[in-house]
Amino acid sequence: MKENFYALEGLDGVGKSTVRDLLNQRGYVILKTPPSSFPIERSVYDNFEVMPRFLFFLMGVMQAGNEAEKISTDRAVICDRYLLTTVAAHEAMGLSYSFLSSILPLLKETPVPKNTFLLIASEEERIRRLTLRGANEIDIANLKINSQIFQGYKKWSLILGHKLSEVDTTCLPPKQVAEYIEDNIYSK
Repeated sequence: MKENFYALEGLDGVGKSTVRDLLNQRGYVILKTPPSSFPIERSVYDNFEVMPRFLFFLMGVMQAGNEAEKISTDRAVICDRYLLTTVAAHEAMGLSYSFLSSILPLLKETPVPKNTFLLIASEEERIRRLTLRGANEIDIANLKINSQIFQGYKKWSLILGHKLSEVDTTCLPPKQVAEYIEDNIYSK
């Protein structure tokens, strides 16, 4: 485990992108999955069947994790969406638990963040934010499975040994959420 590697997870509309951008402005190294170095465009796989889509995102997560471990910096490296989203979302889309269990050794080889910040917000606030930003096709499709994804974050954090810290963004301005994360990164 790299001591300054963190992940930022959460359902659509909880404020991840805004908080990620604020952390980037504060000098943190931000990675996305799949990372920009990944040779295939994400949009190619967005509408694929669940198995090839999962494998594409898993390869992206593994690439991001490997990149995070190689980055030499005093600041934290924060991955915007990482392994918990990849596994929880694809399981909610229909990927079987038995398949995921069968590749558990591979999943456990993926670099583990020191902490995963799970941003949450009330359903009403999430929907309001999605509406304001203009929900896309994937946002709308995910509405049907969001509760399963959310439960998957918790389940898979236990299975994979990822520390999970919930941050409720419902009533907090994004700047305060970024400050809270920053305080937790530097607290001993």
